[in-house]
Amino acid sequence: MQTVLSNAQSGGNLADFGTGPKTRVPYTASRIKEDRLNAFHPSLWWAARTRWQQVALVVWCGVLTFVCTRVWLRPTERTVYPIFSGSAQLWWQGQDLYEPGRPDTVQGGYRYSPAFAALMMPLAMVPDSVGGAIWRMVNVAAFLAALAWFAQAVLPWRLSRDEFAWLTLLCLPLSVQSINNGQANMLVITTMLAAMSRRRRIPPE
Repeated sequence: MQTVLSNAQSGGNLADFGTGPKTRVPYTASRIKEDRLNAFHPSLWWAARTRWQQVALVVWCGVLTFVCTRVWLRPTERTVYPIFSGSAQLWWQGQDLYEPGRPDTVQGGYRYSPAFAALMMPLAMVPDSVGGAIWRMVNVAAFLAALAWFAQAVLPWRLSRDEFAWLTLLCLPLSVQSINNGQANMLVITTMLAAMSRRRRIPPE
């Protein structure tokens, strides 16, 4: 544990936990377990992050907190989420999702399949102020997870932990608009990144 904390600020490889910039130690199962155990101790987990990882976490969490607070206070302004939640309720009630049969009482502009409306049903069961915030948090978490998978499986070189933090910061300006208005763009990009990562891991026949 002491070794992990003493080398935490060195910016080791994304797949190597607690290593220095020159020593590359494989990210073994024991190290994965140690990292997961640190998650139950916030101070230890935070101390094990590099400086740029901490910066990226603060910036992403700050943006997400600001947007979710705005959504909580004004859930129907500058957002397309009511289209998704309203369409999910229409699907549940067996009504038409698309114009011209779509009821005028629900915000129009739904362009996705009925399956997407069905998947949105759990969030449609809570108020838009809550569902909209959860929707954005799920999108951000899924996107960052898929980006990490893509960096490990597809890129021709291994990113250090600082380099991956820089990558997330570079992606943030392109993601703010989708996070703010609740679009499904981030979820679409997430599926694309995951598909490419999965395809790269499949051995050729």
